[in-house]
Amino acid sequence: MKLLIKHSLFLKLFIVLLLFIPYSCKKSDLFKQNEESADFVYQWYKFMAEIQLPNTAAAPPLNYRNFSYIGVGLFESVQPGIKGGSSFSPKLYQMPAMPKPDMSEDYLWSASANAALASMFKLFLTGTTGLTTANRTSVDSMEAANYARFQSLAPADVLQRSQAFGRSIATAIFEWSTTDNFIFPSPGWVPPVFPGAWVPTSTPPTIVGAYVGDSRPFLKYSLKALAPPIPVPYSTDPSSQFYQEAKEAHDLGGATTATPANAATARWWADAGGPGIGYPAPYHLVSIVTNVLEGHNAELWKAAEVYAKTGIGMKDGPIITFHISS
Repeated sequence: MKLLIKHSLFLKLFIVLLLFIPYSCKKSDLFKQNEESADFVYQWYKFMAEIQLPNTAAAPPLNYRNFSYIGVGLFESVQPGIKGGSSFSPKLYQMPAMPKPDMSEDYLWSASANAALASMFKLFLTGTTGLTTANRTSVDSMEAANYARFQSLAPADVLQRSQAFGRSIATAIFEWSTTDNFIFPSPGWVPPVFPGAWVPTSTPPTIVGAYVGDSRPFLKYSLKALAPPIPVPYSTDPSSQFYQEAKEAHDLGGATTATPANAATARWWADAGGPGIGYPAPYHLVSIVTNVLEGHNAELWKAAEVYAKTGIGMKDGPIITFHISS
């Protein structure tokens, strides 16, 4: 139940944090230029969800972190092309200056974003719960297919220059990520004891992510931000609202009582991923964002900014949740 509470707190914090994220481009300027399509970006996120569907994914806090950096990197790979836009570097906590393109030359920002996404997926989604060798080959093929389509939009030198810039952003974002003190194993952590605290369910207990709250956030605000209280006070009283809601969730998902529809819903929101389980984190949030952007026909500049701000919220939400409730 403690994990359910933390997940609920994170979702609320995710929404709150979006309100604090500084705008990186002037709203009045955003659509005054000929924008490039974001269709290939939407295809990338859907593609990554599909190829990871059969895999047992990394634990949610780790995957939220990975995709948070990927979202910011996507924006940085196209922001020089946004009229009136600027990098997130001066706005995010301890973010270094990003590589700069040669603005005396032409760029196709779609090609830059395509290369940045492909590179970041391979850099961040590593290890036994990341991309398989076959997955990585698929990512290369996806990047090449998009590049081939872009050949009708720009000459070879522009595409190559744009691709190189996107890859330089991916490298810079990844190198920055290695300094955020994100320690996922939890050696030496002793679970606190209080009413409603997490209780180990295995021997020895599997403890991961206990130090997430000590990692560097994207927003300086998040260093001292307080998570809202849980919506319903913890109680073991069978007549309490907390107990009744917990029991309802337990009964709906019980091994002997769950209906096929309820079981499918639970698997969808489980964030675990793997055969028969469903999509891993953060694809539930990201898929909602993608659907909204597509529904509004958002093009490249706006889509990149929204994915970046989504990523900022996804990273800082767990940090605030874990550092005040662990």
